[in-house]
Amino acid sequence: MDYMIKVNGRKAKAVNAILNLLFKNGELTTPEILDRINGSSYGVTFQELNNILGKWPCFVNNGHGTVKSIIGQNYDVISWRVDNNGLRKRYGVNSYEDRKRYQYIIDEKNNKMISVSKCKKLGNWKLAVLALQGNGWNIE
Repeated sequence: MDYMIKVNGRKAKAVNAILNLLFKNGELTTPEILDRINGSSYGVTFQELNNILGKWPCFVNNGHGTVKSIIGQNYDVISWRVDNNGLRKRYGVNSYEDRKRYQYIIDEKNNKMISVSKCKKLGNWKLAVLALQGNGWNIE
């Protein structure tokens, strides 16, 4: 089932960056998320990332793993994934707001996220509305 979200709040840029990463790459560990976000135009601190991942209901702890550091010691890392129920609960909206940032259509079946503005630019807006009404449009 497809639904629409609007990421808002004080940490909207960081949450948006994390959501984009997790939808593109699937499950990632905390250090991988930190490296990829800080390698882009937007950055976060380790504490800020841990607070977002631990407290927001749209991110789910998906288990622990062990990574070997450069100096030879092992340390535990947590892998994270997106929880669609938590995402819908936290950021789900029923209507589109014109000229607002961070609005996305989520395709649960294919686990994809597409920007509403991108959808409108590509001329697929009518198809997107049908998808949101439950007619099963496949988001590419």
